[in-house]
Amino acid sequence: MSNCSNACGHTCQTLTCRSCNEPSVCIPGCVCPEPLVLNGFNQCIDLNQCLCPTSDGKSNLVDGQRMTDSNRCEDCLCSNGCLNCQPSTSNCSPCPWSEWSPFGICSDKCNGTQTRYRSRTCQGKSIELDYDHRSCSTNETSYKKGCEQCSCDSITGQETCHIQCAITPSICSNLSTDPFTVYEYLPATDGECCGTCQRTNSMQRTFIFFYYYDYYCFFY
Repeated sequence: MSNCSNACGHTCQTLTCRSCNEPSVCIPGCVCPEPLVLNGFNQCIDLNQCLCPTSDGKSNLVDGQRMTDSNRCEDCLCSNGCLNCQPSTSNCSPCPWSEWSPFGICSDKCNGTQTRYRSRTCQGKSIELDYDHRSCSTNETSYKKGCEQCSCDSITGQETCHIQCAITPSICSNLSTDPFTVYEYLPATDGECCGTCQRTNSMQRTFIFFYYYDYYCFFY
């Protein structure tokens, strides 16, 4: 038991050789008896059983294992969980990353992402790419998205959309004042956003009118 279980040196991940910063607030808890430390599986182990992560974080070395970091021109040795590196005696040159590219276009008008990249080509290796992403939204107050007209709140990231059509059923019904002409609203078909107004057969309506007119006159 320790009054400061989160202090440096109690686990493989918080060894002082790994640039561990002492906590500002201590947390009481269980620790391993010295000289043992806690590994990632909450097991107490000897220091020489701690793995050493490489500088790129892509692999781990076991105690006593050596490697040449061609990107940094360093010869490294894993010892008691610490990766000790010295300038390399091999013929190599540093392998720095290029400058970041500009961020690309936003993937969506609202709550999209932008991506930038950088690259490097190291000795004996193919080109490496590194990507960075950030969220983005449009500065447009209104934009079209399929059949809908949308707007995006740049602060909350909330998108509001609605279908905006010039043709509606009420417009069709009021399109003509001629009693013998009527326009009917036809809903949108596949591939269309808005419906249309279609004129009905006025001759049929004229015939019906005259039929009633003659019938009325006959009995009058």
